[in-house]
Amino acid sequence: MRVGFVGLGTMGRPMAVNLLKAGHELAVFDLDPAAVDALAVAGATVAGSAREAAAGREAVVTMQPWVEIDRSTYISEVGTRLRMAAAFGVGALWLSWFGAAGLALVPRTPVTDRPGRSAGV
Repeated sequence: MRVGFVGLGTMGRPMAVNLLKAGHELAVFDLDPAAVDALAVAGATVAGSAREAAAGREAVVTMQPWVEIDRSTYISEVGTRLRMAAAFGVGALWLSWFGAAGLALVPRTPVTDRPGRSAGV
């Protein structure tokens, strides 16, 4: 599967590494060049932006702390694509630590673990 991955910190890096080990094709982006370089050595494609990491992917994962950068990612074009992907059933996973302000931005879209069944949000 072609996966875009944004956020290669404490939680994101191990997740991205496991996706590579499982044979998925990853395009990765992070503000820390060392984190990106480590994934490039492991076989990931380096993206120049979150938008580039998400372009043309079957699934997109963002794993960022809830800080202003996360808010800007979520409400940017990438965020719009993630919300649309969730609404239309395309693989999109937004993982983050966030408070009430972050919850206000997350769409009230049910999480579906298989067609016809809602796991709820």
